[in-house]
Amino acid sequence: IVALMATAILLPFEIALITEPVPELLAVDHCIDLIFTIDIVLTFNIAYVPHDQNVADHYERSPVKIARHYTAMPFSDNGFAGWFWSDVLTVVPWGVVTTSEAGSELKSFRVLRLVRMLRLVRVVKLFKRLHTKVGFSFALVKIMRCMGFTLLLVHWLACGWAHLGLHGHEYAGDDVNWLMKTNLASRKEVADFTILDAYTLALYFCFVVLTTVGFG
Repeated sequence: IVALMATAILLPFEIALITEPVPELLAVDHCIDLIFTIDIVLTFNIAYVPHDQNVADHYERSPVKIARHYTAMPFSDNGFAGWFWSDVLTVVPWGVVTTSEAGSELKSFRVLRLVRMLRLVRVVKLFKRLHTKVGFSFALVKIMRCMGFTLLLVHWLACGWAHLGLHGHEYAGDDVNWLMKTNLASRKEVADFTILDAYTLALYFCFVVLTTVGFG
């Protein structure tokens, strides 16, 4: 759960706002990759429930069939099989590819790291476990899921909005952006805005627009 939350929070922030590698964040990324690599190995040894069986509590424990189910066509068997391929994509060291060479043409290639967001599909399974194992009601699970997805969506939108404020000139060709219209811009130049300044303003804007009546 900690690795999934770290992926959902740190990865969009890194891609949108951090242009130079930070050793601390790189260490966290490597730890998360190691956790998910171990998870891939363990999944080859975890029994699964065949959905073509009439008995609900029947588990398939054959290592060969488990491996075949895990490495099947992606998202086959009603989305329960073939997760090996998406899991492998999430542990590919995209950061090594995107930072090993210099050049503006590689900036868009950093977006490939968003493939790691496929890990968040596991959150759906976690919510199901909360209901079946812990005994939480459907209502509570739905409320938790709605709140979690809403907060994550606000964070992702804030990262993108802050990126447009700090790097908008790379797309529009001029220095005019939404940061120039803020009160903070009257006290210092937009070029002096820190990443935290831009993210905080973007987070406030996205939270108000998404969760309230907005500014309209």
